[in-house]
Amino acid sequence: MGWPLVFTNGKTFTEADTEGFNYTGTFPLIAEEMVNEAQTLIAAVGTARQLADVMKAGPVASVRRRGRALVGVVALDPMDVVLATPVLNSLFRPGFVPESGAFSRASTGTYFDAGGILRTGASGALRFASDRSTGENLGALIEEASTNFLLQSDTPATRTVSLAAGTYTLWVEGTGSAALSGGTASGTATAATPVTFTLASTTSVTVTVSGTLTRYQLETGSFRSTYIPTTTAAVTRAADAYQWTLPTDFWNPTEGTFYLDAVTAPGKAPVNSQFAFEFGDTTTNNRVSVLRQPTGALSVQVVIGGTVYQTSPPNSFIPDNTRFRLAFAVAAGGQLNVSLNGDFFTQLSVPGTALPLATVFRVGDRAGGARTWNGSILQIGYAQRRLPSTYLPLISAVPQTVY
Repeated sequence: MGWPLVFTNGKTFTEADTEGFNYTGTFPLIAEEMVNEAQTLIAAVGTARQLADVMKAGPVASVRRRGRALVGVVALDPMDVVLATPVLNSLFRPGFVPESGAFSRASTGTYFDAGGILRTGASGALRFASDRSTGENLGALIEEASTNFLLQSDTPATRTVSLAAGTYTLWVEGTGSAALSGGTASGTATAATPVTFTLASTTSVTVTVSGTLTRYQLETGSFRSTYIPTTTAAVTRAADAYQWTLPTDFWNPTEGTFYLDAVTAPGKAPVNSQFAFEFGDTTTNNRVSVLRQPTGALSVQVVIGGTVYQTSPPNSFIPDNTRFRLAFAVAAGGQLNVSLNGDFFTQLSVPGTALPLATVFRVGDRAGGARTWNGSILQIGYAQRRLPSTYLPLISAVPQTVY
């Protein structure tokens, strides 16, 4: 449904009505009609998940196209909406500018734009991934450091390289293949099947190319990352780091609601979890975070003074390279409620009178590093009020589309 917004009771809003769009002007009026619409629809369709599907094509979707994440709009009264206005609503899309000094990467890095063209992002510039087939924005890339050991990677040929003990992945593009040999390195990589192997000691490894390849990469790690072009020497892409020191009035130490729209990494970390975001301090003892475990299961974690309270929503296993949406709400001395992709919420008691005091917001990692997300993130939202848990499936089921 596009503009104008026409509600079932006959009330209409035009696009011009939303110019200078803000939460104290037109927004409450539209929100009130959304509430009325939601109350009517939920009586007709029966469940929150079905309601979310209906609302995707209705006024919520149209307002969302203006780039606003209307967190908590559906099935709330206008005052609830105003009180739950996000103090953080990061929509990671081309043109997004990180908070001053928040993002760094000490090298260039590649990505595919909406036209499917390989681009190179400047050192220190946030990269935005796009689906190579559809051009859909997939959000900000957050990757750990990696090195491509194959020289002249744009003109693949058979090469032998010396590799230290560790885990490596070989991947290729094109219609040919590349076979590994040397020590414990074995297997043949094609465009559809990367090969991962582990060396116990320094080894000479040969990559034998057959057929036509357009690029290849032999890199550190247990799964492929973005392309690292080389010429006459191995090249390292530095890690993406996103860390913002929060303003003093940003964090509510007693309650909050959080939203995440993200794409998982091309592979799971064999030992450590992959963190999508963290609100915490300079230690690992106090934080609210979302992470993907080595099993592939998503978890929400609240750590207070080193004590961990962690829960996973139903059907929490998320495959590699898969988009998902997660919403959760928490209150000190109350419940941590979580909803994934519109499924019903889980809950966990969080004792005490205060949540961990967050002074830093991290995207794609945790304090101390070494827990990189290695995927992409489309949106992170945070509101200082804990929304009712029954509404979380509505939030996680309706994609906050990034344009």
